[in-house]
Amino acid sequence: MNDATWDAFADMERDGVAYIRKAISDIRKMALRNELDREPANTVLAIAAVCLAKHGVVLREARQQGMNDDVLAACRGEISQKSLKGLAWLVERVRTQSEVRDLWEEEGLTGEWNRKVRALQKRLNSIGSGKRDQGGSTKSHRRK
Repeated sequence: MNDATWDAFADMERDGVAYIRKAISDIRKMALRNELDREPANTVLAIAAVCLAKHGVVLREARQQGMNDDVLAACRGEISQKSLKGLAWLVERVRTQSEVRDLWEEEGLTGEWNRKVRALQKRLNSIGSGKRDQGGSTKSHRRK
């Protein structure tokens, strides 16, 4: 667990989808300048977890890192296809060009990192293309 992830979930609980839209836009600018340090990279992963949960895919790790029903309730409303595509692009950048990736690499865990983040990206791409149910409920897939 890390502070950036907890902070991102708290910000989403406070500001909902508006936070998600703004964060995606702001972090995209950072990524274009190759400035994906730990905080924005972990924020991207937290946002991705919430977007997936809104579409019925609840990641156990996200629950363990502070994503709860209050966060999901605050994030009601539609996340545009444009935002989802931007988020998928950011997840790819986090996977290949971020400080978080470098930390995993230093620990000799590059393969595991790539597997985890590619799986996350694949799920994001499936909701971004409308292949998954667009509802917001996570009740039937909830994990603790």
